[in-house]
Amino acid sequence: MRAMKAYLETTIFNFFFAQDRGFAHESTVELFKEIAAGKLKI
Repeated sequence: MRAMKAYLETTIFNFFFAQDRGFAHESTVELFKEIAAGKLKI
């Protein structure tokens, strides 16, 4: 199965570092874990 391609808006990177943003931060961290695992291609 091929990895899905994702296009990221530049503000998504801010959520990675903004730990006080709750769900947005958690979701962004999970997104980057999936990218690192090869599930998504950017």
